[in-house]
Amino acid sequence: ILDRYLSGTVSRISPEAPVPVLMAETESLKPGGAGNVSVNLASLGCSVSVAGRIGRDEEGTQIERILREQGVEGLFLHDEVPTTTKTRVLAGSQQLVRIDREVVAPLSQAGLKAVFGFLQTQGHLDAVLLSDYGKGMVTPSLIRLLTGFARRRRILLTVDPKVEHFTRYRGVTCLTPNLMEAGFGMHRPLPKDRRQIVLLGNAILRKLACRFLVITLGKDGMAV
Repeated sequence: ILDRYLSGTVSRISPEAPVPVLMAETESLKPGGAGNVSVNLASLGCSVSVAGRIGRDEEGTQIERILREQGVEGLFLHDEVPTTTKTRVLAGSQQLVRIDREVVAPLSQAGLKAVFGFLQTQGHLDAVLLSDYGKGMVTPSLIRLLTGFARRRRILLTVDPKVEHFTRYRGVTCLTPNLMEAGFGMHRPLPKDRRQIVLLGNAILRKLACRFLVITLGKDGMAV
């Protein structure tokens, strides 16, 4: 995912419609999705390889460039769908609008084989981190592939889940939903206190057979 930020100032309303007119002053590009996780880990001194899907377009080229400048190499699957791009328009610190460009399509069998081949080239690994944004890259077949790979290598497989895909993650090492994702993923009302959070967490562990669960709680920290 490519995150684009257009920043500027607003001093008048458009005569064409009751909307603010932004005088654009700066534009910045940052990797989003798993790319954001990758550059954060690289900044902490970790050795990171990334596997993801980009389009045959300028946005995909920019993602490759930015990641490589941050010391992140890996598998960049060039797909027929465009690179998912989120453009945020900011007036000072106020976000006026976000414009998304995406086509959701499942990962092809050729893409799955490419990921498997890429994994075989990796030497020592401590962990595999999976960021599911519901754009089609993370399919049930990919999850099964990664689960088996992590089990054979005896390494951590951690998933940041998409709530609609909650039941796909059976057998992963660790799941990291926020409280809303945990509740909605289990089709339960949101917990109101610590006891209910623990009950929900235990239900997730039983249903998905994962070893660890981290439910993030915003300003209240996390439940492990």
